[in-house]
Amino acid sequence: KWVLGRSRDVEDVHGDHLCRIVRFRDFDARVRAEHALMSRNEEFDILLSNIPDVVIRFSAEWIVLWASPSLETTYGWSPDEIIGTAFALGVAEDQAETREHALAELAANRATTRRRMAVRHKDGSTSWAHVSARLVRAEIDGDGDGEPIEFAVVVYRDVTAEVAAEQALAESEERYRLLAEYS
Repeated sequence: KWVLGRSRDVEDVHGDHLCRIVRFRDFDARVRAEHALMSRNEEFDILLSNIPDVVIRFSAEWIVLWASPSLETTYGWSPDEIIGTAFALGVAEDQAETREHALAELAANRATTRRRMAVRHKDGSTSWAHVSARLVRAEIDGDGDGEPIEFAVVVYRDVTAEVAAEQALAESEERYRLLAEYS
């Protein structure tokens, strides 16, 4: 059993020690809750450290609050480089309009938006990603009377191989069509 103890010495008017008052409070539930939370947080960190998708949490003002470690292995930026910034994950210049349209749609109807976008890596190369974004409204303290907060969760899944396969299939179909047409 966990208890929290506090003590206070009591002195007389001359400063001589008379007694010590000790107060104990049952602290077991809080310690167990903190251990459970630590365990869940460690489990959550392990889970997010081992998924290939990149997850980024943005504030309502689109400031990066958190980014998964896979950001660095997938796109080259470390989470520490982008936390606290208005970072737009290397959106290729020709995709800026698509991004702005997705953000407007997200703000307007609060639904999850999904887009396939070309994403620029830190080294300047590009790849294709399936991007899902969702606005989340939650309470800070979770007991129903807390201050609601809003943030966005954006998940980037690399789909470069799928895009390459689709392009190869389209080229093959075009060659077959031309062959059939001129035979």
